[in-house]
Amino acid sequence: MDKIALRWLQSIGKEQVQTFQDNFAASYNISLCLLSIDGEPLTVWSNESLLCYKLQKNNSTECISYRKESIAAMLKKREPIIEYCYTGLAYFLYPIFYDNDIIAFFIGGMVSLSEEKNEIYEKFSVNYMKKSDLENILKFLSSILAMIHMPEAAGGFAAHNSHLYTQLMKRYGLTDREISIIDFLMKRKSNLEIAESLFISEKTVKTHVSNIIRKMNVKNRIDVMLICQELDAEEIKR
Repeated sequence: MDKIALRWLQSIGKEQVQTFQDNFAASYNISLCLLSIDGEPLTVWSNESLLCYKLQKNNSTECISYRKESIAAMLKKREPIIEYCYTGLAYFLYPIFYDNDIIAFFIGGMVSLSEEKNEIYEKFSVNYMKKSDLENILKFLSSILAMIHMPEAAGGFAAHNSHLYTQLMKRYGLTDREISIIDFLMKRKSNLEIAESLFISEKTVKTHVSNIIRKMNVKNRIDVMLICQELDAEEIKR
């Protein structure tokens, strides 16, 4: 999945994501970073918390344990969540989806939601805010990310064979994504090659292929290809 996340980041533009991340973190005085689902940074931390940096340096085992639990919770809920580390700092995890798979997530915050002053927090310039403020920041982040175009491979048939594309939709009720999968099948691509081209998991490709076979009421992908060839022949005879 890290490989898919890196390819996705490259297609969006790593420098653009980093710039957005830096500006967003500075605007709300929070820490922010894009991580893989394994917890590895995909960008450079923006406005990194000095306290978190020191804690990870001196007690990395505890920090890693808490982060893994948070990632597991996010993957299970499949939605943004707010968590607390063992020092009481609050942070959020915002999942990045691609074709229904979580490929990465933004982790941000590292703030105190308590009104009580804390000497350690004061020493390391930890930002204080209300929980509602952190929730609003998360909502705003969500609205911005929703506008980012997640590039998906357009259905090849739509570009070079509109008749076949239209017939697959009308006769079998296939989606754009399923038709794009068929385009790769016609090129004799393996599930792995399709997954890498579309930045999705191999498991997701298998699910799409199964749905295509079911909708077209055939036994295997070879039958799918034969039907497509027949539909192509229809257009030639017209």
